[in-house]
Amino acid sequence: MTVHIRYCGGCNPRYDRQALAERIRRRFPQITFDSDPGAGDGAVVIFCGCPSACVDVTESYGTYGRFVIWSEAAQKRLEEFLDNICQREKGDLPDGAGTLPTGGEKA
Repeated sequence: MTVHIRYCGGCNPRYDRQALAERIRRRFPQITFDSDPGAGDGAVVIFCGCPSACVDVTESYGTYGRFVIWSEAAQKRLEEFLDNICQREKGDLPDGAGTLPTGGEKA
């Protein structure tokens, strides 16, 4: 399973987006992370540096959806999003079971 990572422009960062992304990578070694948000498969995670989350996300959507995160406080919700996808990939959740949290989706 692939998760495509994208970052906002970083004009007003209130936390270290790359450090959080690295913690997520270490937490999910079974996921392949890359920086190609237009690939269309897997999921897209967009790290925004502040609550404005002004980055255009309209073209960033994977088969498992997208998750927009704008604070370290949302790390647990991002982990739930990725855990749910991993369970679906393994077949531990039947189609339509459970929900994928959307995090701070603004678009």
